[in-house]
Amino acid sequence: MQSRSLLTTLSLLFVLAASGQFVSVLAVAPAIAEFPVRVRDDSVSRSARVRSDGIVVRDERDVSDPKADELNAITAQRIELRQAAADLKLERTRIEKVRGELEAQKSERQVRLANLYAHMPPEKAASILSGLEATEAASFISVMPGDAAAEILASMSDEYAVAVTEVLVFSLR
Repeated sequence: MQSRSLLTTLSLLFVLAASGQFVSVLAVAPAIAEFPVRVRDDSVSRSARVRSDGIVVRDERDVSDPKADELNAITAQRIELRQAAADLKLERTRIEKVRGELEAQKSERQVRLANLYAHMPPEKAASILSGLEATEAASFISVMPGDAAAEILASMSDEYAVAVTEVLVFSLR
């Protein structure tokens, strides 16, 4: 009895395969094992198998076409490149945001230090700032209130005060 059921299943499958049609579930009794079936038309090679529960499983794959394979590979590469470009753009945006936050923190620290120097006696602040490069000292003096900056510059040696003033003037350009 089972061999008849098996023959019926295979017959139905061959008829469907020959006509180019496949069904998802067979209405006949389930087969005991899987039976591979292959059908080939001009563009697609199909293989199907009947599972033991009677379901026909169909696999499709393109017949080897070098031009189509190359086109698919190029398309896949384009998709990967677009995704990589989008990822880089997001990363660049994130880096710029972090850079801006760091610059803001640096500027905030610089203003706090400049205010600290501005509230010191001018001679002491001038002595400390004279130990820095002229560009660094100028960056602190540039954010100080005008009166405090003038008193500190007046307390510096003439040569160093000129160097700091030159940096301040060039930074305005």
